[in-house]
Amino acid sequence: MSKRFILVMLVVFAATIAVSAFGETEDEIIARYLKKADKQHKNRIGFFAANFAYGRLTGPGYENFNFASSSDLATVNGLVNPHGGFWRSRELGFRLGLMMTYRIALNLGFEYWLPMNSDVDVDVTSISGTLETEASYESQSTINVYGFNVGVDYYLLNGPNEIGELPGLALRIGLEGGLYVSNWDLWQESGEGFEPMKGTSPGFAIHGGLEYPTQFLGMVLAADAGYFFLNFNDLTSYNDVSGDLELTCQEDGSDLQLDFSGLRGKIELKRYFRW
Repeated sequence: MSKRFILVMLVVFAATIAVSAFGETEDEIIARYLKKADKQHKNRIGFFAANFAYGRLTGPGYENFNFASSSDLATVNGLVNPHGGFWRSRELGFRLGLMMTYRIALNLGFEYWLPMNSDVDVDVTSISGTLETEASYESQSTINVYGFNVGVDYYLLNGPNEIGELPGLALRIGLEGGLYVSNWDLWQESGEGFEPMKGTSPGFAIHGGLEYPTQFLGMVLAADAGYFFLNFNDLTSYNDVSGDLELTCQEDGSDLQLDFSGLRGKIELKRYFRW
């Protein structure tokens, strides 16, 4: 008797569940599945930013240099007296980033340095075999730099929330690393057939900054300060007569370098978004 009673109760319970499930309206079924999907979806917070940076950089130190190439052109001894220098950079940059956690963000960036110009007096003596030629002229040297980088930021205070908004003043620190290219046109008016001196070098930066939300289109205003390590120590050039040239310092024979390491300040407009 008890077994039959238990069996009947199980049948009634199963029927009740079936009736309640099939009794849902279309709107209720849709709402149930949307709620389930919403729980499974995790919001991602990203950002894009545009910035302007200003650098107080180490001087290039190129006042005296030698060119060594093939036997056709034994040496070109140059003395360059710059009026001013290249040790201030003005940089435009763009970044795209993704918040990996509440406090950690990864980003990809591109930097373009506005051309750095300096008027120079150049005295050049070239020796080719037994022929020696001297030339003096005024010129303008120009250096262009651009690069790509990746970075990571850590928010010490007030990272963006789950809807992509800063709750208040944010404080963060960060590291960056990238690959940079320089193009140094020292011979603009020489008429000697020199191509610009080119170099490629890794660059690294450490920085800290503040962010503050504005009331304009959800934009965030950020300011950073840090130190940038960048030294082009493998410069190459080309001459129509002798081909590839090796550039060395006159004093000790070391490779000619462009050391652009130094302090850098940056102002940035930033926009967080959710997706």
